[in-house]
Amino acid sequence: MKTTLIPVNQLADSKANVRKQGASDDLESLIASIRTLGVLQPLIVRRIQQDRFEVVAGQRRRLACQQLAGELKDGQVYQVPCIIVEKLENASALEISLSENIQRIPMNEFDQFEAFAKLIEHGQTVEDVASRFGITERLVKQRLALAGLIPAIKTIVQEENIRPSDTRLLALATPQQQTAWLAMYEDSKQNTPRGENLKRWLLGGEAISTSVALFDLAEYSAPLITDLFGDQVYFSDITEFWSLQNKAVTRQKDEFLAAGWEDVTVLEISHYFPRWDYQNVPKKQGGWVIIEMRSTGEVTIHEGLLPNSEVQRRQDQQQREANGPDEIKPQRGETTHAMQSYLGLHKAWAVRNALADDPTLALRLAVALIIGGGDPNWNIHIGKDRPANDDIKANISECPGQSAFQQRCHDAKNVLYPDGRKPRFSQKGELLEGTGYGGEPHTVTLLQRLLALSDEEVLGLLATAVASTLSAGTGLTELLGHRLGVDMRQHWQPDALFFKLLSDKAAMLAMASELGVTTSEKATVAQLRKALQQQAEHFTQGTWLPRYLEFPFASYGDRPMPEVRTAFDGLRAILDGSNEEEFIELGLEEDGGEDDDDEDFTADADAVVGDRCNEI
Repeated sequence: MKTTLIPVNQLADSKANVRKQGASDDLESLIASIRTLGVLQPLIVRRIQQDRFEVVAGQRRRLACQQLAGELKDGQVYQVPCIIVEKLENASALEISLSENIQRIPMNEFDQFEAFAKLIEHGQTVEDVASRFGITERLVKQRLALAGLIPAIKTIVQEENIRPSDTRLLALATPQQQTAWLAMYEDSKQNTPRGENLKRWLLGGEAISTSVALFDLAEYSAPLITDLFGDQVYFSDITEFWSLQNKAVTRQKDEFLAAGWEDVTVLEISHYFPRWDYQNVPKKQGGWVIIEMRSTGEVTIHEGLLPNSEVQRRQDQQQREANGPDEIKPQRGETTHAMQSYLGLHKAWAVRNALADDPTLALRLAVALIIGGGDPNWNIHIGKDRPANDDIKANISECPGQSAFQQRCHDAKNVLYPDGRKPRFSQKGELLEGTGYGGEPHTVTLLQRLLALSDEEVLGLLATAVASTLSAGTGLTELLGHRLGVDMRQHWQPDALFFKLLSDKAAMLAMASELGVTTSEKATVAQLRKALQQQAEHFTQGTWLPRYLEFPFASYGDRPMPEVRTAFDGLRAILDGSNEEEFIELGLEEDGGEDDDDEDFTADADAVVGDRCNEI
């Protein structure tokens, strides 16, 4: 084909060009290359008028040449080498454009290194190479840095057994560090550091960037490490960094206090900061400043916060002052927060197992959760319940109900994932190595396996999955335990921690009566606790159950009920107030039975379901 020079002002983009976005992005390097070397590959065009042409392939080159034309003096014409294809149909033009864009595969980093290194060997400078190819000097230096790799690692790179990001990091390492890394790589028993872990390993610990420093870098005396492949500079001496960073934080604390803040709290490094436990309170109303520090050196300052407990304390204080000296203090509950945590966790595991044994109830609960969206735990995942303290955590770890339910989950996992792994997918739906969830591809993979199971098997899996969403110490769990008739005698027996958590003397006297313990009104709480525990040790599982572990929670005295019982009463009122006629109308009576007349039921049900959907 013949190449023809055509003035750039006679060229226009073709609608057949497949590149619709990004054509004008990062044109600087292409302009620099054309300015130095000219247009190395002619544009493919087709004639649309006598002196007008459409660019089928070469859209970015035309844009670059158009900008270069603006550098010419008046009267000069910038001409572009083109190949004119006569009688080119739209379909063929589209194929040419697509082929050119698809086949433009960039050179990999190591190929670029080899090319740049040869130019340097022939006497060209970094500046010369950058100017010649229209790229930055930094990019040339990045590629040339690969020369610092030891031969064995170069071989690994050329075989594409290492990620480009890791290659860049190793290029900055000393030969000794590279040799040590290679030894780990070749030893299958060792975990070779990669990614961010590789950066930490090379830097001798946490990679802390200078961007997080609160102090003037002139105060830092140790060397700084420049990341040639990134935009960060790192501290080489972490000890000196933290010494200067802590001094800067102390200065900031003093400045906040001098500015009139009531309190400034500096959290320990990487101390977990539960933002939801705080409320926004301005400085004028006594708000505090919380300074949060991370192991990465980052410091986050939260101004105008108060812990919820402090807000409540201040409100109580204001109420007491408003009521005067004759104020009647609110009556405390019969059970402590720790006791409620203990009771809630034991009861939750029992209810989970009972619900897993009742697929029909689980099915209806699943629909309620999916439509209502009222439970934040609706993600088929257990382990969200947090015991109030370590003693309760240790106690629950030995709970028979927990062991039984975890075995259910293990069995369900073996059904859904026969090979023992959960698949992980890329955004394109490609199966990746490792474990985790992958959105819709993962859902379809599960659906494929579920379609091979019977309805009975799927209902069993559903019941286990729904049961795992229940939270400990909630009104819903209490309600389900009541409806399922869960008897905690089969799941719990008296233990030392239960009696340790008892604090209400009147309740303990009532328990003593139940257990047949002889005691006196003058006995101390400690004496009662010891007597109860000694007596309970002689009881086997299933012979005695404190009222607290009944469904619903019941107390021994007239103190205020805990929130879980109040929540249960509210939910029970909703359930008891439901319109049973609607269930009968749908053929879903209490026992789940169907209407005798299937045809009439189907017609009636369709109408009612349509009404329900409109209501939803």
